Order: sequence, then C-alpha cells, then structure tokens
Amino acid sequence: MASYIKRKNKKGKVRWTVLVRKRGHDDTRTFPTKSAGEVWARARELAIDTGTFVNVNANAGTIFADLVDALLEHRRVIRRPLGKTAAHSVERLKVEHGLEPAAALTEAFWRKHALARMADVTSQTAAQDLLYASVIVRHASDSGINVDRDAPSRARTKLRDHDNLRVTSRPRMG
Repeated sequence: MASYIKRKNKKGKVRWTVLVRKRGHDDTRTFPTKSAGEVWARARELAIDTGTFVNVNANAGTIFADLVDALLEHRRVIRRPLGKTAAHSVERLKVEHGLEPAAALTEAFWRKHALARMADVTSQTAAQDLLYASVIVRHASDSGINVDRDAPSRARTKLRDHDNLRVTSRPRMG
C-alpha cells in the first residue's frame, strides 16, 4: 500500500513524497506530480509481488556512513528532522565510525565503542550514543539492510549490568 504526502517548499512549489510499504519492504521517492508517484508506486508494488524487488540500499558494500545518511534523509523526507543535539551526536558517530562495514556493527563493536567513550565523557553520554546507534541500525534493518538490529541495545544492557554504565542522568542536588 502506498502513502502519498503532499509537500510545499518555501516558494510554494508542490512535491509528492511516495512511501511504498508491503510485505516488510519499504521504499520512498519524491515526485513533482502525484500521478508520476502513483505510476512509480504501482511498479514498486508489482516488483514486491513478483519477487523482483531490489532495495538499492541493501548492497554488500554498505558502510555505517551510508546508514546514517539514510536515516537523516528518511527523517528529513518522511518525518521531522532530528534536533540539534541528536543530529550532532549522530554526525559525530558518523565521523568516528563512518567507514565501518555494516556487517561489523556487532554487540562487541558497540560495547568497545562505549567503553572507549566512557574514558572521555560520562557513562550516561556513552549510553546516549548507544541509543542513537540503535536508532540508526534499526532504521537500516527495517530498510532491508542486513545488519544486527539489536546489537547496540544488547551492548547497552550488558554494559549497564556488568560495567557500571549509567543509563540515566544523576539527579540534581539542591
């Protein structure tokens, strides 16, 4: 089933964003007219029905930077963009781990990241990194990219239980 979202830019020009979701597959594209979007949506739905659907994001050479870019684009087109703090944290993760292959994003990888991060910042900040990583990886998994979708969450839980990772802020005194 396709969803059609009418968007206007600052100059008043109308664009149509089409989201096709069917049988666990999803694909998004923006068109100048709704009719062009409807034609594309029917073709994508037919491809899913016949088994010829290919998600262009699901290639073997995907790196973490691609996953971040896909999330940011999705948030920009379908939902509202990330806030300043979240965007800054996601961009920092992208700079730090951008060249890592998607297949390397395991629980051990995220646990190592958090432990290294805790040397520089509070454990709550490291836990927040893992929350943002979880959002990125889950979006990638939902988009058809073969990545362990629960690795950051499992790493966060293990760090909380075994390595004294503080997942909530300390209360203010006074």
